Amino acid sequence: MAVKPNLATLGTLIEMTEHEQPSHEQTLGKRQLTRYLCDDAFSDCRITFDTTVVLAKTINFNRLGLGVFVTDFLPHGRYCQLSFRYESIRQLFSINELLSEVIYVYETGVGNQCGLKFLSGVNKSKPNQQLIEIEKILATSNNSDDRYGIYND
Repeated sequence: MAVKPNLATLGTLIEMTEHEQPSHEQTLGKRQLTRYLCDDAFSDCRITFDTTVVLAKTINFNRLGLGVFVTDFLPHGRYCQLSFRYESIRQLFSINELLSEVIYVYETGVGNQCGLKFLSGVNKSKPNQQLIEIEKILATSNNSDDRYGIYND
């Protein structure tokens, strides 16, 4: 039986895993890895803070984190549980209650753009194989020249 961490006291657990640094090949300036635009295969994105659930629209992804758009405010620096689905032609991926941290919040006139960092060191999955597979699929199918999908045929 899996034990859910108490999100209010999680900071102590995170501090123990901070020694895990990215390798040199992962470092790309400020960001560790390339972010890929999310496609329509992403769905059911939910961010849970204790008992509060926030629905989100996925923006960009890599195996270390996810960019989302939400109409609710997400508190910067808070830990949460992230769940979403990604249905590729080959496989359905269900990510459930992935421990994450809100590391970026930008308020717009219609909502908030937020960055979530996956905390795979805490749940010992380093990084989850499903996240790596989703990233591979996006890397081969991503068209960064058509950011908003206006040139799709």
